[in-house]
Amino acid sequence: MLDPIFKYNRLFIILYLILLAFAGYHLFQIKFQYNLQSFFPTESPHLSFLEEFEEKLEPDDNFLLIGIVNKPSVFEQNFIKKLDSFATQAGQIPYIKKVTSLTTIKEPIKAPFGFIESPLIHVDEPGRYTQDSAKIYEDPRWVDYLITDDATATSLLLKTDGSLKQGQSGALMDSLNQTMSQFNFEETHITGRAVSQVTFLKKIREEVLFYIGTSSLLLLLILLVIFRKPLGVLIPMVSVILGMILFFGTLSFLGIPLGIMSTLYPSLMLIIGMSDVIHIMSKYIDEQYRNKSRIQSIKNTIREIGFATLLTSATTSIGFLALLTSSIEPLRNFGMYAAFGVFMAYFTVIFFTSMVLVELNGSQLSDRKVQMKGGNWITSQMFLFVSKNQKRITAGFILVLLLSVWGINNVSKNVNMLSDFPKDSKLAKDFYFFEENFAGVRPMDVAVITKGGQTINDPQVMSAMQKMEDYLQDFDAVNHIISPLTVFRTINKSLNNGKSEAYQLPDDTSELQKIQQYSDIGKQFASVISEDKTMGRITANMHDIGSEKMKKIYQGIEQWERKNIDTSIVDFRVTGKMYLVDQNNDYLLNNLLTGLGLAFLVVGFLMALLFRNFKMVIISFIPNVIPLIIAGALMGFLGIELKATTSIIFAIAFGIAVDDTIHFLSRFRIEQLKGAGPVRALQQTFHESGKAIMLTTIILLAGFLNLALSDFTVTYYIGILISITLFSALFADLLIAPLLIYKFFK
Repeated sequence: MLDPIFKYNRLFIILYLILLAFAGYHLFQIKFQYNLQSFFPTESPHLSFLEEFEEKLEPDDNFLLIGIVNKPSVFEQNFIKKLDSFATQAGQIPYIKKVTSLTTIKEPIKAPFGFIESPLIHVDEPGRYTQDSAKIYEDPRWVDYLITDDATATSLLLKTDGSLKQGQSGALMDSLNQTMSQFNFEETHITGRAVSQVTFLKKIREEVLFYIGTSSLLLLLILLVIFRKPLGVLIPMVSVILGMILFFGTLSFLGIPLGIMSTLYPSLMLIIGMSDVIHIMSKYIDEQYRNKSRIQSIKNTIREIGFATLLTSATTSIGFLALLTSSIEPLRNFGMYAAFGVFMAYFTVIFFTSMVLVELNGSQLSDRKVQMKGGNWITSQMFLFVSKNQKRITAGFILVLLLSVWGINNVSKNVNMLSDFPKDSKLAKDFYFFEENFAGVRPMDVAVITKGGQTINDPQVMSAMQKMEDYLQDFDAVNHIISPLTVFRTINKSLNNGKSEAYQLPDDTSELQKIQQYSDIGKQFASVISEDKTMGRITANMHDIGSEKMKKIYQGIEQWERKNIDTSIVDFRVTGKMYLVDQNNDYLLNNLLTGLGLAFLVVGFLMALLFRNFKMVIISFIPNVIPLIIAGALMGFLGIELKATTSIIFAIAFGIAVDDTIHFLSRFRIEQLKGAGPVRALQQTFHESGKAIMLTTIILLAGFLNLALSDFTVTYYIGILISITLFSALFADLLIAPLLIYKFFK
């Protein structure tokens, strides 16, 4: 059956290269994207409510915050004039709808013939700066929002278009940075959606290219050590690089952009593809040195290793496809495309690498003496160790299991906003500047939903909102609140000649009704009251205390509302993009367990079909559960949070770790079918498959440790964790699996 295929091997090579040329053409058109909203759990009922809420009011992330330092005080004439000019020019930049700063705010004051607007600070009258600054610090709306306590820094709030695309964010940031550079401010900081989008996209592009280069270099060095022959190095390198081109080119052709998770693809494609190549080449070289013909050698290789490699590709894909149970779109996409990439790698090995090998002798690929020198001795020693130390191995396994349970219990789900980015990056430094000097960047929105024909203006609703505000202010993390009551307090102050003490709600009902008649003068706070006045927003600036602590605040709000609010009149509901991100962890663990459970079932079914022996199914599972348990324990010991981006560790670890188990047990099964007893079959398995398993593990470790060079914290942790997990998987395959074979096949 295989003879006709390898007879026309050159035709297959040509067809593969034509397909590759097509993919290579599209490779240069690949696109990148970063969209925070894609990380929202799609099955969450909170998402549909958020969409309705933002339609009536506006998004909570359509802004940029600019912090400007001027010591010893921002109340200096030259600085105030520069600030005013910058605010004016910034307001003219495309995609910026409004600029709020100390110099742009004008407060309405009731005069005999209507309202007049009084600037917060009189830019051209420096003699009034002292009086202006005193009024600013008397008003809770501005302190920690537009100015720091010590007056050494001020901030500008730039409202942007609510649906900025990637190119628009880039154009906006280029224009803004160019404008800002003209003023030579002492120190500037900027944070917000557009700058995060631009920064993340830039890092994604850089890291994808970086990992292609570094992973290729590492693999090249390893291949030089293993094979010591130019063709033995060239063929595997060309194979995995061509497989990666085919993968990325196909994604580009299908219009699939690369996101933050895509930084893992180069390493995954290179090391998974290389694992397949090493198994095929090692077997082919062994067959050649047994004086088999090239055709017979490749036929034996495909019969004995090709099917096992296909099965390992399937199980690796199943590990990735376990992510399809996630409610988070980027995780589902990562799992689906990574599984597709695994088969692209296998396709390349079968239809390119194998076809090329037929043209070469084993002596052209590897120095047999060098390759055999250390491999056989190590595998022989491992076999002897397992044979003589079964009780010690069992005791060690139990100890590791107990320690792992302790570590898993310490896994944290307290995720911070910039936990994926290094603290020494400019993006993080700017973020922490606002955390330390202002009210914080993390928004928390509480929707005010009126009922029973009530509106935001009704006294009972206003009273309920006042209670809610008072409750929120009791939290240390809540620093600056804007709500519909802010509008009414502002109007009351305007009606009382701008007196600071009038910034409150009047007790008299008639005065409240009078305020409502002038609600149009509170337009600068229009984002907190819907046009039909049936919905409002209480929004607070908070410090980034983490998702678990925020969850306690959310739960506290719900419990407090049930006890203190008449929900037949008004209802309060926490919402916002950060709220949805915080909810991810509630879905994450369930999705993870469901996905892994399904993966175990499917892999178990495949194992049953392959071995047709229940004992072998059990033996195949236990060594692959151990690495997952160790991965969870390491997360607990190292303080790594379980979140959307780190949860993929388990899918990757399971999908890859099971590969070597299949190769090991497949060889054991083949040796049994040849008539060998359990001990002899196990010894031959160590000799035949042990070397390839060790070699592929070294390659996997090199590829994943390479990820530890990443600036993305999550990528760094994935590299470290998966490397340690795969190292533990190697010992599980070479210690635990043989131990189980001894137990089940005495």
